[in-house]
Amino acid sequence: MSLLAEIGQALSASWRLMRRDASAILSYDISTRGFARSFIAIIFSLPFAYLLLFSNLALVKMMDRMEGIVRPDMVIDGFTLLQYTGAHAAAWLVFPVAMIPIARTLNLSQYYAGYIIAYNWTSLLLTILLTAPYVLVFTGFVGPEPVILVYWLILIWSFMVRWYVARHVLMAGGLNAAGIVILDVLLSIFTGILFAPTIPDAGAA
Repeated sequence: MSLLAEIGQALSASWRLMRRDASAILSYDISTRGFARSFIAIIFSLPFAYLLLFSNLALVKMMDRMEGIVRPDMVIDGFTLLQYTGAHAAAWLVFPVAMIPIARTLNLSQYYAGYIIAYNWTSLLLTILLTAPYVLVFTGFVGPEPVILVYWLILIWSFMVRWYVARHVLMAGGLNAAGIVILDVLLSIFTGILFAPTIPDAGAA
């Protein structure tokens, strides 16, 4: 199977999995090559991650203007973008590494590869979906306040997807699956703080 065909099949399987179709697991390439290729999802996610970064900054400026708040303009230069890229990749990669001893402890190592494959491809789709509210606000369909609500609703749903994937692909118990989701969130917060890019003021020297 060609790379493009495999990617298309993996994304189709991920969408079905996100809709709670457990049989979608059978459509993934659960092989060493399929495992390695699933990390290509990080590269495909970058444009959407950049869109989230710029959109968040623009949304802050928009809400500041609405509330009459004055603060120095912030700009995103090349170095900041490089920092953000590193933070995004680190946040994505640290979880699969952390899951190696956890899967071993839970006696679920035989499902680890399939789980990470599903995790990577569903993460790409979730990243795309999280950008959708911002597209709506900047195309003028809705205001900034509803966008924040929609974003949080999608985020909460993404946690439910994470639980379902851990439950039905990793074959973890319900409580263990919930713990894995919490670990994922905590690791994302930690790496976000550790590798957070510094966005300079426009007037900074």
